Formats: sequence, structure tokens, C-alpha cells
Amino acid sequence: MVSSRPVADSLVLPITSAPSPGSVFGAGSRIAEAAGMDAAVAPASMAYSVALLACLAGWFLLVYVYRDYILAGLGIVRGGVIAEKLLDKHNKLFSAYLNWVVVLGGVVAGLACSQDIAAAGICAAAVAAAWGFQWAVLDAAGRLTLYREFTARLFYLRKIVVAAAGMVLVPLFLLYALSGNVILGWTLAVLGAMSMIFIWARAFMLFVRQRFSISLWILYLCAVEILPVATLVIMAGKLRLF
Repeated sequence: MVSSRPVADSLVLPITSAPSPGSVFGAGSRIAEAAGMDAAVAPASMAYSVALLACLAGWFLLVYVYRDYILAGLGIVRGGVIAEKLLDKHNKLFSAYLNWVVVLGGVVAGLACSQDIAAAGICAAAVAAAWGFQWAVLDAAGRLTLYREFTARLFYLRKIVVAAAGMVLVPLFLLYALSGNVILGWTLAVLGAMSMIFIWARAFMLFVRQRFSISLWILYLCAVEILPVATLVIMAGKLRLF
């Protein structure tokens, strides 16, 4: 006689506890959690992206507002314009352009190298402090040696070259911040070193033109150029900003 009970009811399995990961995969195994974005990571990443976009917008604004001064600065870098003539004709707008490029370059370099907004602010403040130190040293040297006009011209030439290099390097730093490409990073390091060497060379030409001793140029390199940069690198290494 065939039973009328459903087959499913006759195949009821006993309920047992689920096996633990250790009994199946080994004693040191555990269940992997679902991958997801941490709630604290999303706002930080969004703020970082907004900061990069703000820097890019600032760069385009500088190009639009100060395009004539940018071309004049590039002309000095190429050697087509004599720095002394532009020094006599410079105005507040030109000085504002130079200062803004220095600030923007410090912020973008900090964002690109540290991937952190707070570290970028520290980097920008450190660059501003180094810039102020260099100006103070040259101004004090000019007052003590009665060559203040020469030291002012030297510092002004440095600002022009740094601004010209900054306008070229800022887009590359932003691209490096987005991509993290190692080759691009080394390219930026080489271009930055070349910019520094170019500043040293132009300073050497000014010293020779004024018939100053080579030892004074070496002293200028150590006190104004090498000391602040070396201090920034050492501080960044200790604070692990890069």
C-alpha cells in the first residue's frame, strides 16, 4: 500500500549546528567580512578630490588673470627679457601673481606627495616659512653690506623663476596626485631639481655681473638655497609627510 504522505515530509533531516570555519579550513581561519567603504574614508576622499579640483580651478584662474605676467616671466627664464628692466617696472599685480603661484605650488605639492589635506596645509605653511626666511636673510645681507638693491633684485629674480616653474609643474603635480604614476613622480623630482639648478645659475650670473667674489655666491647658496630646502626635507621625513 502506497503512503499518501508527501515525500518531503518523509525526508526531514535533523537540524544540526553549522560547522565552524576552523573545522573546515583550519584552526586559523575565519569568515571574511564583506568589503565596503569605511564611513570615515568616504568624506576624506571626497574632501581630497574637492581640494584637487579647487587647486586646478585656481591654476586656471591664475592663467586667465595674469597671462601677460606669465608670458613676461617665461621670457625672463628664456633670457629674452632682462630681469633688471622688469624689476624697475614691476607693480603690485605682478607681485601678487608671484606670491599666489608660490602658495598654490606649495599646496599642490603637499597634496600630491602626502595624499592628505592636513599634510598639504603643513607643507604650504613650511614653504611660506622657508620663503620668508630666504627673504629675511637676503634683506639683512643687503642692509648690512649696503647692497640692498642687489639683494632685492636677486630675490625678485628668484620669485620670477619659481613662479614660472610653478605654473608648469602644478598641472603635473595634480596629474600625479590623481594617478600616482611612479615615472611621473620621478619626472617631477628631476624637473624640480633642474629648476633649482637654473636659479643657482642665474644667481651666479648676477654675482659675476656685479663682480662679487665666488665665495659670496657659495655663501648665498648655503644660507639661502640649500639650508631651507634641507630643513624642509628633514622635517618632512621626521613627520612622515611623504
